[in-house]
Amino acid sequence: MSLIRKNSIRRTILFGLFASLIPLNIFCIIYLQVLIGKIYEDVAYSYQVLADDVAHRIDHELNRAGGLLANQYAANPLINQVARTNDANEIYHHTYRLNTTLRSYMQGSEFPGIMFVLAGEEPQYQFSAESTDRLSNGFYYRNFFADFSSRLPLMRQNSWIVIKHDERSFLVRVVGRQGIYLGMVILLDELLTKFAEPSFSQEHIFLIDEEGFPLNNEQGYPLPDSNRSNTINRYDSFKRNGDYLILTSTVSTVNTRLVHIIPEKAVAASIHLPQIILVVLVSATVLVVFLVMRALNRTVFKPLSALENTITKIRQGSFESKVEDRAGTEIQGVYDTFNAMMDEIRTLKIQSYEERLLQQQYHLRYLQLQLEPHFFQNSLKGLYALAENRRYLDIQDMLLRLSEQIHYLAHSSTSLVELREELIHTQNYIAIRQASSAFPIECSLSIDNTLNNCRIPVLTIQTFVENSIKYAPVKDRPLVISILVYHTTGEDCPLLNIQISDNGNGYPQELLEHMNREMPEDFESKHIGIANLKNRLRLIYSDRAFIYLSNASSGGAKAEIVLPLDQAETREPQ
Repeated sequence: MSLIRKNSIRRTILFGLFASLIPLNIFCIIYLQVLIGKIYEDVAYSYQVLADDVAHRIDHELNRAGGLLANQYAANPLINQVARTNDANEIYHHTYRLNTTLRSYMQGSEFPGIMFVLAGEEPQYQFSAESTDRLSNGFYYRNFFADFSSRLPLMRQNSWIVIKHDERSFLVRVVGRQGIYLGMVILLDELLTKFAEPSFSQEHIFLIDEEGFPLNNEQGYPLPDSNRSNTINRYDSFKRNGDYLILTSTVSTVNTRLVHIIPEKAVAASIHLPQIILVVLVSATVLVVFLVMRALNRTVFKPLSALENTITKIRQGSFESKVEDRAGTEIQGVYDTFNAMMDEIRTLKIQSYEERLLQQQYHLRYLQLQLEPHFFQNSLKGLYALAENRRYLDIQDMLLRLSEQIHYLAHSSTSLVELREELIHTQNYIAIRQASSAFPIECSLSIDNTLNNCRIPVLTIQTFVENSIKYAPVKDRPLVISILVYHTTGEDCPLLNIQISDNGNGYPQELLEHMNREMPEDFESKHIGIANLKNRLRLIYSDRAFIYLSNASSGGAKAEIVLPLDQAETREPQ
């Protein structure tokens, strides 16, 4: 039985549930998607505010540092003392004192980088006490100053400039003239680490120049194409090796742009609640459908299925079946009514069956009574022939055998006898007929000994042996009757096969067609023994047994009786 059948209640209810819940879910999903988009925009705007704040702080600190250099150059008397002398020792002495002053300032400053004094060929420089990567980045600073003199003309401007050296970018500001200069060098990575990381812990930040090329991007994050970097808008997103949100802010002090690359997962962390609501909504819908269908299955579908299964069993012949399941009040009332109706039907069926069985027993007994005179008639004819020939000893022997046959027929009113007993009395019958026969009669048996206890209708084998003795003899040769009993496997149960054949002329073809059809109207009047046996098999076995008559390939008549072995072993009419 399929789970959902056409026009079923289950299908109607499911359709109703989905028809009502799906539009509601679609509306909620659309609303939540719009809400998620709005939250996404708000989160992106918050990131942009942070990015603008970082750019503003960098501008502010760079301007403050530049102002510090200018104030020191203008107000510190050591600058003038260095400028008025040409003595190398005095220049060294004054620059050393100036460097000490700058060192004391750098120790109290939060600004990363190096301040230096240049008076002569070699610069004097100091690390910032707050430089987070002072030791590791000292190598880059030393390399930068190694070729410092060649860069001095480039650096003598009144603004911060970006200089690249050894694949690193530096921000440089130099103030001075007449051979005395104060300056500050900041490794770009240190600057961003100082001001950007507290606000953007999971994002990557780098600067791009006026032409859109990155000034630092050591971690290999995906970058926008250079030909579109100058047109990057706020909340612009792109996809390359993953999803990212890209934001830009202008750092006017150095004429660059600060680019913030934020992974989408960092943005998505802020919209988990609507997503959870969406998942919960869909899950709740599925759960509601499941619970409703489960409740309906327990209270409606399962009871109806139990009723349907019981009706199917009854249609298949199991009339003792009842609906045993418990159900709700309404369906339980249907159960009780159905069970009461089936009890009444069973009672009527038993009464009808008993009446029909009694009729069959009467008919079966009639067939047996019909068969006995037929046998007696043939036996009396044999006795008459023996008496006519004065064969008194044969008459005595025949009378003894005849008494055994009469006893066999009398005690076999139950219709079924063991195969062994049927074979013994068949041989006894052959001996009776041999006494009055003008030709020899030979009988060969081939029996599976495991089948001796099988029960078969009385005279099943003897009927065809008698038919062979009556019709099969051929002049000048003995009559040979062969009896073969074996078992085969049928579709529903094992089968008992009994074959009786002779060496006579066989059946005429028209007679075979006549006898192998369903019982014709004139069959019983012409072939009493075979007609009698067919009737008894039908009464005992219904349509599970059959008789097939044919002619053997070597000549002679052949009869095959097939009985269900399970019934042949056990069944016996009451």
